[in-house]
Amino acid sequence: MRSAGKNAFTLFEIMVIIAVIGILAAIATFGFDRIQADARDQQRNVATATLAEALENYYDQNGEYPSCSMLTGSADDVGELLDVNLDVLQLPKSQNDNAIICSDITNSTDDDVIAYVGDDSAQCSTGSACITYTLKYVEESSGEVKELDSRRTAVVPSAPAGPSIATTATLSGANAIGTVTATSCSNNATIQYRIDTRVNGGAWQTGAWGSALSRSVAANQGSQYEFRTLTRCALLDGTTGSPTTGAVDDVVRPIDRPIAPVVTKSASEARGSADTVVWSWNAPCPTGTTPAYSTAYYRDDSSGWRSWASKGTATSQSQPTSAQGYRYAVKTKVTCKTAYATSEESPESNVVTYIRDIAAPIAPAGFHLERKNYAYGSYTSQYGMVYWDTMPTCASGLSRTFIMQTAYKFDYSGSQVTSIMGADNIFTGGTDYNSQVSQWKTKWNSSLLSNYRYSYNDENVGSRANPATDYGGGAHLSLVNTHEWLNWIPTASNRAWLVNTGGNTNGNAYVKEYRAYVRYACTNQTTGRFTVGEPGMSNYATF
Repeated sequence: MRSAGKNAFTLFEIMVIIAVIGILAAIATFGFDRIQADARDQQRNVATATLAEALENYYDQNGEYPSCSMLTGSADDVGELLDVNLDVLQLPKSQNDNAIICSDITNSTDDDVIAYVGDDSAQCSTGSACITYTLKYVEESSGEVKELDSRRTAVVPSAPAGPSIATTATLSGANAIGTVTATSCSNNATIQYRIDTRVNGGAWQTGAWGSALSRSVAANQGSQYEFRTLTRCALLDGTTGSPTTGAVDDVVRPIDRPIAPVVTKSASEARGSADTVVWSWNAPCPTGTTPAYSTAYYRDDSSGWRSWASKGTATSQSQPTSAQGYRYAVKTKVTCKTAYATSEESPESNVVTYIRDIAAPIAPAGFHLERKNYAYGSYTSQYGMVYWDTMPTCASGLSRTFIMQTAYKFDYSGSQVTSIMGADNIFTGGTDYNSQVSQWKTKWNSSLLSNYRYSYNDENVGSRANPATDYGGGAHLSLVNTHEWLNWIPTASNRAWLVNTGGNTNGNAYVKEYRAYVRYACTNQTTGRFTVGEPGMSNYATF
């Protein structure tokens, strides 16, 4: 209590005054925050009501509400879509230019947003339209979730069912074409088509949806082209139904009949001494196909052309040609293949031949002429004998063959007779003769023929028995019809003999002079090809 005559407050009075002032200040602050929150709530309420009105205007124009995805774009796009001021899309405490979100909210949501909650369909979430909506926001002053529902329920047509469909794959020249046929859509919907394709079972190449009823792709020979077609129905608003997939159809482009292969050979000449010749041929199959060759081999023996043999993808063949005196050849043909097609077999190739020449024989040595006596009854005759010490050498598979010409003078009962040689021999002789032996006495053949006996065989030395004791009888090739072997034994078992002389068994005949010329050769008895040893062997003897 104040004292009389004093104006000052006591400490207690001052403390009471301060407490009262604090209470009044707190009351004033609470009232101001509430006023501000109410103001922000009013802004949210106005924004929500404005958006709801804009959505109803959108419905009036489109018969449906926009999808949620359409309202969560940029503020500029949404403002243009709903024809609203951009300020409507911003809330007092929002950090975004567009405060609309698609997810639902509760009173515990911290963000200052407007939730656009449509029906639960995928069409509403990510498509083009919603049937209904609810706008929601959290009232700041009360903490309650405020809602504003759409005034109407839109009728959004369901996606039309897909039509029935059929797929056809055809060829047109060098193109494979897939074609789709389908029934019409209901609800005045438009049919859309998609044609996929793949090659040789690979990955599908997806086509684009559109109105085209066919798809054409360039086709390679021997390849398989599969077509898969899909259709769907689409409304004007872009709503599409589930696609219908047709059965897969395929077509294979045939492989054209290939042209005949062309054969070449490694030997540059038509004949020669090569032991092996390589025949090669080209591959006239289309790209992407595999050639399958067959070849036939020829040699001019009794078998001729051999049977066709598969060579696979090989484009060459090594052919031994070591057997001398033969003509060799190879021909080929081809088919072109894939896993899906095989061409017709090509015509046969050209035929390229090669003749393996016969090597010249190695000359024999020791060419001799001898005179031998022969007694026949009461008569004595003399004959000229021809032989050499070594045989001509020929390659394996060849025969030694000989041709001999002779000329002689002999005394027949005291009268001298001279034979005449042929026009192509190397000798000169008289104009009179008793026994003409100027012709070639043996043919080209495999046996070394005796003028007296044809059993001498130049391929079997052991068959040449002792001429003094070997008497075969029967038919003979001599000028004498019947006789015995000359009484003469060769001094070496490897000597080759030719007996070809003048003589007479009707009286005494004595050889005075004897000349002989022998040509020798290596001969292929099957083909008749031979190589003659040059020069021939000649000798002259006077007795």
